[in-house]
Amino acid sequence: MVRFFLLFNILLLFTVANGQTHSADSIVDVAVGWRDRGNSYLAVKELDDLLAADRTNERALYELAYTHLINKNYILAMISAKRASDLNGSYRTDARLVLSQCYIARGELRRAMRMLKTLPGDDSRVAYNKAVVCYRNQKLDDAEVFAQQAITVDKSFVEAHLLLSYVMIDKGERMKAMLPLYYFLLLNNDNEDAVDAVKQLNALWTAGSARLIGRQKKTESRGFYFKADAFIENVARDEIAQAANNGEKIARLVRETKQLFGYLKDKSEDNFDFYQIAYSDFFIQLFDQGYSEPFVNYACYEIYKVDVIDWIAGNGEQFNRFRIWMEAR
Repeated sequence: MVRFFLLFNILLLFTVANGQTHSADSIVDVAVGWRDRGNSYLAVKELDDLLAADRTNERALYELAYTHLINKNYILAMISAKRASDLNGSYRTDARLVLSQCYIARGELRRAMRMLKTLPGDDSRVAYNKAVVCYRNQKLDDAEVFAQQAITVDKSFVEAHLLLSYVMIDKGERMKAMLPLYYFLLLNNDNEDAVDAVKQLNALWTAGSARLIGRQKKTESRGFYFKADAFIENVARDEIAQAANNGEKIARLVRETKQLFGYLKDKSEDNFDFYQIAYSDFFIQLFDQGYSEPFVNYACYEIYKVDVIDWIAGNGEQFNRFRIWMEAR
């Protein structure tokens, strides 16, 4: 009988502990929900209340740190992230990533890189933040390598494509800047970053822009990308007339994009590298399917919304085929 009651008490304690864990996870879920809906105040309140009762809940500490990070409360983010990291649990990498991002935001780039070097190298977020640090330090070759690593691990890493494009602009590589920018817009077409990306793409398609971005390019090279950049310049010069309205701006970008993707198809055997694997092969398939026009309209949605909606209204079947093709990939 004594053994029975002892076993019963152990089971009761286990059940209560599990119930408390489930309850704590539910509270964190609610807090994350508030944050995702834009109410960080209630998110922080939920997490603070939970941590007042359970100071070692590492998931709550991490989510609190991340909430403070996205609200640029870097000191508070660092405090919670450090506490989560010191627990050496399953959120250690996530917490230390928050710490490194805080250091980057505060301009403490050496400290950020030291932290990142302690984290798993096969984590796309680690590679991306290393790329950010290198880009801020204008170590462009290293930034390119780390951004490529992030994309290789996670092709859907939206920010990594955008960062790689900016790195290649600073390196003076026009084609290598365009391809990740196009792919970024494939993944992200409906916010302010997409607006800036289309503007940047149009700038790269402006005749003469090679002179603006080419300050570090080794012009003695006569390889694939040198010829590709020259081809882009020729296309841009052929389209030198100013577009009169947004509809014409989209039509012009469609024409330029078709020529670029066609060039990739014709010349793909001349080159095989990261950009071929990550971008060119996909855009060649898109070109072969005849989806260059719906793709460009999709990419331009946020900046030329009215004209894109008008185009879709008149080309619904084609756009729907493009959408189905994309969803199947």
